Amino acid sequence: MNSDKKRFRKSFRGYNKKDVNEYISKENAVLIETRKGLQNELDLCQEELAKLEAALESERIKTKELSEKLDERDNLIEAYKSDKDTLSERLEELEEKVESLKSAEELSLPVCEPYSDDSVLEKARSYDSLRSRIDEILSYAKSEAEQIIKEAGRSVSDLEIKRVNEVSKFKQDISNKSSSIINDLRSLFKKYTR
Repeated sequence: MNSDKKRFRKSFRGYNKKDVNEYISKENAVLIETRKGLQNELDLCQEELAKLEAALESERIKTKELSEKLDERDNLIEAYKSDKDTLSERLEELEEKVESLKSAEELSLPVCEPYSDDSVLEKARSYDSLRSRIDEILSYAKSEAEQIIKEAGRSVSDLEIKRVNEVSKFKQDISNKSSSIINDLRSLFKKYTR
C-alpha cells in the first residue's frame, strides 16, 4: 500500500473523529504556511515588478529627452549649414563686386599727362590712398567671411560627431537597460511558472 495515505483508526460508525480532526488541523496549518510563503513571494515579485516598471518609465523619459535634444542639435546643424551657405553666397557677391570695381577702375581711368598743379596731384594722392583703403577693407572683409565659414564648418562637424557619439551611447544604454529588464522579467516569469 501507498505510505503517503493517511490511515485512520476505525471506530464504531466509521473512522475515529479525533484522528480525522487532527489530520485536518495539520493539513490546514501546512496550507496556511504555504499560502503565507507564496503570498510573501508574490508581494516581493510585485515590488520588484513595480521597481522595474518605474525604471522602464524613467528610461522612456530619458529616451524622449535625448530624442528632443537630438532634434534640437539637428536643427542647429541645419541652421549652421544654412548660415554657411548664406555666407558663401555673400562672399561670392563681394568677390564679384571687387572684381567689377577693379575692372571698372581699369576701364574708366584715363591716361593723363602729369599736371603741375599741386591741387590735382593732391587729389590723385588722396584718390590713391582711398583706393588703397578700400582694397584693404575688401580684403579684410573677405578674410573675415572665409574665417566665419571655416568656423561654421568646424562647428557643424563637431556637432555632427558629438551627435553621432551621443546617439551611439544612447542606443547602447537603451539596449543594455532593455536587455536587463527583459532578463529580470523572464526570471520572474520562470519563478512563478514553476
